[in-house]
Amino acid sequence: MERLRKEMELDPRIRDRNLAHLAQLYSDTNLFPWRPEIQDYEIRKVVSMSDRGGFGECYKGIFLDNHEVGMKCLRVRSQPGSNTNVSLERKMDKMVGREVHVWRKLQHPNILPLIGLCTLDAVTYMVSPWMTNGNAFDYVRNNPGADRLCLLAQAADGLKFLHDFNPTIVHGDMRGPNVLISASGAARIADFGLSHVMEEVSKFSYSTSWKLAGHFAWMAPELLGDDPPPRSTETDVFSFGRMIVELTAGEQPFFYLHSLASVLSAAIAGRTPKRPEPGSIAYELGDEIWALAEECYRMEPNSRPQMSAVASRIWAIRSSRRIAFVTR
Repeated sequence: MERLRKEMELDPRIRDRNLAHLAQLYSDTNLFPWRPEIQDYEIRKVVSMSDRGGFGECYKGIFLDNHEVGMKCLRVRSQPGSNTNVSLERKMDKMVGREVHVWRKLQHPNILPLIGLCTLDAVTYMVSPWMTNGNAFDYVRNNPGADRLCLLAQAADGLKFLHDFNPTIVHGDMRGPNVLISASGAARIADFGLSHVMEEVSKFSYSTSWKLAGHFAWMAPELLGDDPPPRSTETDVFSFGRMIVELTAGEQPFFYLHSLASVLSAAIAGRTPKRPEPGSIAYELGDEIWALAEECYRMEPNSRPQMSAVASRIWAIRSSRRIAFVTR
């Protein structure tokens, strides 16, 4: 791959041929050289934005003239009289570089792979495979028959992998929109580490911080005070518990509260989301999964289970329900 890329750099006339070879090699291996970063002739961005998330913008792109990819960039707005956009973007690029250096090392079926970085028109993008089925929240809403317990179990496996990694990786923003669904229907965790980047950058900018991005319903109460501790595996477990509610109910936690202020008040007070009414899809998933969700979002951080236990229990719950269904 390195040789093919070097040849294209030196002789643009052979780019079409080498791009075809690289596309085939990438199809066969799912690997691509980390250095140099993806060049502008190796990727092109689809003009329309596919998603605007809490931390930036995501576009659809075409990689090596053959593969659909997601291209995510982070955005900041500077405060008048403080650092300029240029210095902020340099700071953010440096922090993103550290995060993606770790991301490249993560190989797990439930973690979204990183292909590499590219810079187009002075904007740096993180490039990853395109997930055809979108994010988990939209997926369960659009597919009432989706195996929600399987998606949750896969996401739990992915988060367990991050927590068990050396050094430990804290996701920081576990929610349905940050779990993507592949063409085969598998859950893949995305956007880990970006909450840390944006919270640091937002100290010097007008960018919406992680704390103010409207994600109160997933946030552990210890993070909502005036002097919050760093995000931790325990706060991830809390968020995962709220994601259990989100993906089983197909609604955001506290969806019945109609203002962010009301959601924030409920989150700080330690109120728990209402369980869906009898007869709904979520209610039919059973008492076990709701009991687990409630354990995950206990007020006291040390009383929350570890993700290894959470993953094992979800798989066991799913297995027992499948056996019960077959024996009816």
